[in-house]
Amino acid sequence: MTRYRPEDGRIVGENLDEPYYSNRLIYCGNTSAYIMAGDRPHVRFCRHRKIFGTMRLFLDGRPLDKLPSVRMEYRPNVVRWDITDGEKSFSLSVTTPGEELGFVLHAEPATELSFVFRGIADKRPDDRDDVGDDWNLCIFSYDESLLKTEFDPAWLEGNVSGTVNGICYIENPEVGAKYGRYGRVYVVSDGTKTEKDGVISGTFTRYAAAVSPTKKSGYGLHSAEDYFVSGIKRSKRISSTLETYTPDEYIDAAAQAAAAEMDGAWHPPKMMHGNMTWNTPLVGWMIHGQHLLGLHDRALATLKAYAAAQVKDDVKKGYGRNASGTLPDGDSRFYGQGYIDADQGFYNMQTQFFHQMISAWRYSGGEEIRTILRDALRLHLKREDECFDPDGTGLYESVVNTWPTDSVYTPGGAVEETCYVYYAYKALAELTEGAESEVCSVKAEKIKKAFFDKLWIKERGYPGAFREYGGGHRLHPDAWMYSAFLPVECGLTDMFEAAQCTDYPRRALKREKNGLYWISNWTPGIWSVRECSSGENMQLAIARFRAGDPDGGAEILSDMCRSALDKAMPGELTYPVIESAVQTARAIVEGLVGYRPDYPNGRVVFEPSIPASWNHATVRTLDFELQYYRDGIFVKLKKPARITIRVRVYARSLGCVEGAQSVRLIPGIGGMILEADMGYCSNAELRFATERFCDFDKPEYSNVLPQDMSDIFDPQNSAASPWGHHTMFRKTPEGSFRELRFDLGEDPVRSELIRSQREPVPDDAVFETVDISRS
Repeated sequence: MTRYRPEDGRIVGENLDEPYYSNRLIYCGNTSAYIMAGDRPHVRFCRHRKIFGTMRLFLDGRPLDKLPSVRMEYRPNVVRWDITDGEKSFSLSVTTPGEELGFVLHAEPATELSFVFRGIADKRPDDRDDVGDDWNLCIFSYDESLLKTEFDPAWLEGNVSGTVNGICYIENPEVGAKYGRYGRVYVVSDGTKTEKDGVISGTFTRYAAAVSPTKKSGYGLHSAEDYFVSGIKRSKRISSTLETYTPDEYIDAAAQAAAAEMDGAWHPPKMMHGNMTWNTPLVGWMIHGQHLLGLHDRALATLKAYAAAQVKDDVKKGYGRNASGTLPDGDSRFYGQGYIDADQGFYNMQTQFFHQMISAWRYSGGEEIRTILRDALRLHLKREDECFDPDGTGLYESVVNTWPTDSVYTPGGAVEETCYVYYAYKALAELTEGAESEVCSVKAEKIKKAFFDKLWIKERGYPGAFREYGGGHRLHPDAWMYSAFLPVECGLTDMFEAAQCTDYPRRALKREKNGLYWISNWTPGIWSVRECSSGENMQLAIARFRAGDPDGGAEILSDMCRSALDKAMPGELTYPVIESAVQTARAIVEGLVGYRPDYPNGRVVFEPSIPASWNHATVRTLDFELQYYRDGIFVKLKKPARITIRVRVYARSLGCVEGAQSVRLIPGIGGMILEADMGYCSNAELRFATERFCDFDKPEYSNVLPQDMSDIFDPQNSAASPWGHHTMFRKTPEGSFRELRFDLGEDPVRSELIRSQREPVPDDAVFETVDISRS
């Protein structure tokens, strides 16, 4: 059981043992303003780390937040409470006043309620000096006491109240000094209102609102009913960006929560790093996913903003390091031409930024995004070559380019940067023409060759983490999760290689009770190096979907979505950063239903990776709709393209296929895949008849290598190192391949070394000095 339950895409908590205040944020107008609602019928309006007022509600003089029978329901932009008190039952909903700042309440049916609104404060119950002003209130760390705090009298200090044209307001001069006229909050309702000593009291039967008017509205005020209608309209807009209807209700509910978190983190023209902690823009990390939802104008605006901040002059030369050797020197080439000089400090987060912008270009195919991306990518890759592969080896070093590399430096060439640069050169080859395009294609092939020659561990079926820069240039085989998913994501692997490296975490990495994997085994476990992080787990889920493992991908995705309903905040996909929501949405769009747009080339591929146990699945964004059934698929595009559908055939035999211009069966791992060309269109429906339903073949497990190797593909040459884990593939009579997994035990040489190292040193041992200066 989780703390909350999914219900028709919504998240529900009912008569909880320990209900909380303020544990569900609703974001206002794509700004740093937000509502703190939650389990109890109780509302705060906040901005950054300042509370702009708390409203407590009463029924017949009794506070609603103390009544015993309350059902809470959350959907994007709305929290609704269904309240029962004796013979009285009614619902109370809170949402934003449209795109404005504040909140609006609606009671249905009409119910006589009273309220007290008070307490604009630059003070919290947990006052911490080490929290930046750009952080919002966070119930998971610095502001945990808000979960149980109804009101702090200290919040009334400095508050004043008044009326303008008969409308009551409260303000705090200290808070107003920062926010100006936004620091004043007005209260409107369909009942009575009075103000005194910084407190507004009143009644309402259907509508009440607390609003801080913005320039967008001309600082004017509307009726509370109009605000509520606008808030519900906003809710429907956000909900429509990612809708799922599947047999897994946890995925359906988390999809809606992800859409709300992504919208809340969009502060034009940039994405915020988090909606609670780190509510500040960052160039990269895996947070730029607005195009996944079909919001291409947002992706373009972000690209424009950061392309404008890219260093164009070629002045800084040489890639020096600081005194400790851990970071680039401030005057080095690192900060020179091609560097995005905004929102990344000493990081190299633009690596992942361009990775996401290439995806945004493929999603939209717009000429403007193509031109801006081409010019910016040229400078970015010139910097990549000069800073991270100056010797031209084809391997690139990773320098603070992802969240986990906060504390890891790999100067000899690593999986992360090498994969990202390969993907970027493949894109630049398409973005350019003639000789320049050919140079980029040759460069990409050189990187791919270096990847397999120098990083790929053939006898184990996955890439090592990195090669050392000096000494023996040793390859580190104790890889982290990036070695499992990035080669698949960036298109470096074939079907067999993808299956091998996505299986690596199962046998090598720790797995939590919630089903998610830790990203490495590395020690010491300082911040980010060894974490059970949601973003990386979602990228692993995507890679497993793409590698033909729908059960493995869906399991991680479902576990992630389930864990989001087992937190203090219902649908928690934003702590500590928004990456959790973005990658969850991506796991659904690009993993589960396999949406692969390539609008620059006029193509769209749908390759759903739906588990055989599911008999249906529907996913919608603003760009597409996919309806999946076991005997057919319907797809609809906002913009037409040449559509290709690839679907797993869950049956012993395939009969008549209808709706396609041409079809073929291609071998997969575990079974056959039907590939259908649907032509150039906006709507397409593929129908096929099957007999004798069955799942794809599952992997076979054994502790002994097979004696008969006929019809077996052994990419790891397992007999040459018959210990540890190995993977083979047996070809079936139908033409597909069945995966064979072997666990052959410990390496005897390594085991003996460990045993000898653990033996005590003999009393009569003699130690000799060995000269290692030339080693």
